[in-house]
Parts: sequence; C-alpha cells; structure tokens
Amino acid sequence: MTALIFQKFLLPLFPSFHGGSGLLNADSVYFHSVAMDLAKSIKLHGWGAWTVWPATGATGNVAILGALYVFFGNEPSLIIPINAVMHATSGILIYLVGCALWPGRVGMYAGIITSILFIIFPSALNWYGQVHKDGYVILGMLIILYSWICGLESQSKTKRTLWILAGTTLGMLLVIFVRPYNLKLLIFAAVCIFILLIFVSFLKCLKNKWNLLVCFFAAIIILVMGAFYTTDMDNSDVIPIPESISFMRWNWHNSNWIPDKLEHYIETAAKIRVSNIYYGISVSAKSLVDKSIRPDDAFSVAVYLPRALEVAFFSPFPVTWVESLSVTRIVAIFETLIWYLFFPGVFLTLYYKRSPAIYMVVIFGLVFLAVYCFIIPNVGTLYRIRYLYLFLFMLLGVMGWINFFLKRYPLATQIFVGKRADSVDEARSIEETTTDNIINHSRFDIANAGLAVILLTLISYLLFLSVM
Repeated sequence: MTALIFQKFLLPLFPSFHGGSGLLNADSVYFHSVAMDLAKSIKLHGWGAWTVWPATGATGNVAILGALYVFFGNEPSLIIPINAVMHATSGILIYLVGCALWPGRVGMYAGIITSILFIIFPSALNWYGQVHKDGYVILGMLIILYSWICGLESQSKTKRTLWILAGTTLGMLLVIFVRPYNLKLLIFAAVCIFILLIFVSFLKCLKNKWNLLVCFFAAIIILVMGAFYTTDMDNSDVIPIPESISFMRWNWHNSNWIPDKLEHYIETAAKIRVSNIYYGISVSAKSLVDKSIRPDDAFSVAVYLPRALEVAFFSPFPVTWVESLSVTRIVAIFETLIWYLFFPGVFLTLYYKRSPAIYMVVIFGLVFLAVYCFIIPNVGTLYRIRYLYLFLFMLLGVMGWINFFLKRYPLATQIFVGKRADSVDEARSIEETTTDNIINHSRFDIANAGLAVILLTLISYLLFLSVM
C-alpha cells in the first residue's frame, strides 16, 4: 500500500522527480520501457521471445515485469506485490540474523528493532516502490549470509552442509538473476571469511572444524562456478568505461610486486571510479565526494580505502546537511542521524560478543562497503547500494546498546524478559536463564515482529506523508 501511495500520489506532486507512470526519473523509466518492448515482442512472436536478460542493463526484474505486462497491461505497479514480498522477507531475515548472532533476548530485540527500521526507512521506496534490482540482490545476499551463520553455529555435519551449500546456491541464483557481476565481490568476501575460519579453527578447539572448512570451500567453488558462467552478462549498474580516459590526465601505472590477475581487478576498479567521476561531472551531479582523488596505482588505491570506508559509514556528512535542502536530503538526514546514534554500539558488540559469527558479518559488510564506496564517488547512488551492508552494522550497533543497557541497568531486565526483578543479582540471573529460550518461541516472536513491523510501517509512513 505504501509503495502504491508513493507511485500514484506522492511522486506526481514532485514533477522534477517524476518520470511518468509513477516512476522516478531514473533507471525505473528505462526498465519500464524495456518491459513494454519485451511484452510487445512476446505478443508478436510468442513466449520464445521471453528472456531473463532482455536488454543492456535490464535483467530478471524487467523480465518478470515484461511477462506481467503481457497479461495485465503496461502498469508498473504490477511489480509492487513482488517487491513487497522481497523487502518484507529481507526484513525477517535481518531479524533472524540478529537471533543467530546473539541467541537470547539481546539478539531478538535487536533483530526486531533493526528489521523495523530496515523496512520503514523511506529511502527503501527507491527500489520496492519502483522497478529496480536492489530488492532481489538484498534478499539473495541475506540468504547467503544467514545460511553461513547458521552453518557456522551448527554442530551437526549434515545440517551444516545443507545450510551452507543450499543457502549459497539459492542466494547466488537470486543475485545472478538481476546483478551477476556482484558475484566477484561476493567471492572476495567469501575468501576473506574462509581465511578467518582457518585462523579460528586452529586457534580454538572447534568441533568438526574440517567439515566446516570443507563446506565453506565448497561454497566458494559454487560462487566461482556461478561467476564463470555469468562472465559476459550484465554489468550495467556501473558507468561504461571509455576506451581512453587519458583526457582526464589519468593513466594506470603497473606495479612489479602484485600478480597480474589481481592487478587487473584493482586497475578495473580504479578505472570505474574515474569513469564515474567523469560521468558525475558531465551531468553536474551534486553529491560527488572526493572527485579530485583518482588513484592511479595499487598503492594509492590502498591508501584511499580508509577514506572510502569513512565515506561509506558517515556520508552524507553533517557539513552538507544544510546545503540545497530538498525532500530527499531531509529523508537522508533523518536516516543518517539514526545510524549515528547506533554506530557506537558496534564497538560495544565487538567488546561484549567476540564470536566468529560476529566477525563474519563485519568482514562481509566491510568488503562491500569499501569496494562500493571506492568505485562510486556519488553519495546519492552509494546511499542506495550500501543499504544492506550499513544495516548489518546497525544490527550490531543495536545489539551493543541493548547489552550495555542491560548490564548498566540490570533492574530494567524485566522490560525485556517480562519478569520482575527485586534485586540486581536476581535481574542478572533472569537474564542468564532466558538466553536460550528464543529458539523455543521463535514462531511466536517472528509473528510479533511481523505485526510490529506492519503497524510501525503504517504509522511512520502516515506521519511522513502528513509532513509532506
């Protein structure tokens, strides 16, 4: 309902953003036009004309919309129910990741809070209220991450194997369906996590450690196979690299100490960054950041990565909040303030809960944030692309604050566990005895979380629309 209101009521009020048919004047307009052409081709030539990748930049989400247009006409709102299911399922997975990372009330309530914010943040309307790919990618990535966490925590060889291999395959298929080139980054993240698991396995006496390592290695093989078979598929979310960008006084300088294959990937990332800067300047993009920084060798790329993470975590920076105020900027300020409040909690979580699963989430998020922010110097685009990975850190932040609150104010434990404590020691005892109860009440808790999400989503958007 919210997405429909956004398409048919809110967007038409802002002609500068509206591209017609309830779509933002951006990628969605192009996807809509490709879907109409695909539907026309299907009507003329039959279903043999249907394809998962119908045009440059148009992938599975457009193919689904084109099929719907054949039966119901050219109405973009037809995709809303599918987008809503994707977004809601991702919210539930955020909740489940929280419960898996920190079993007990801390993980449960952190999962509920974070999943609600994940769903109700207005910026998410950019994809679940439009014709876009992000919903599929986010869901696919969360399926992979959640299956890896469950596989890591499982003590059964059979369950671990099923979690890791089945989850990796299902999530990979969703990612390939709309954004195949994401697999390269996913492989890099998986390799980093695999190295972490090797260290953890030999530093700690983990049960069935060889089975764990074999399962994760098999998951990497699955991802590599997926990347191999989709090498020539869509990479259109990145601005095409001109044959020569020497006109920007930029040329890559090869190093003598890095393997050629690795150097090629680093060079490609640097070229994409420079091309995106050139494109942003050519269209007078207002949210370019560090446009004068154009690394031209492996060392300068490495030097910029800490700054890239700073931009990924904290942009838009407060010094830019009052510049050219608009509806989208106000929304971004509101969401960024919430993130700023929860960010210190990440360090609390790393202090209180130093588990392999926590480190897995940290590595997973850092890899994507660092690479995406390096190649995308436009904060407006980055804001959408980083959504999932920033929310993983927000989940960690909420966990840290909840645990800190319970330790600092033990008598308040009764708010979270539903029991009255008459002393500090009793409150701590109640908290400890309820640590594992979340598993026995998972269905009830998920139902409660779902109802809370529905009610708060409705209330939040009614307030948002009334302000507008």
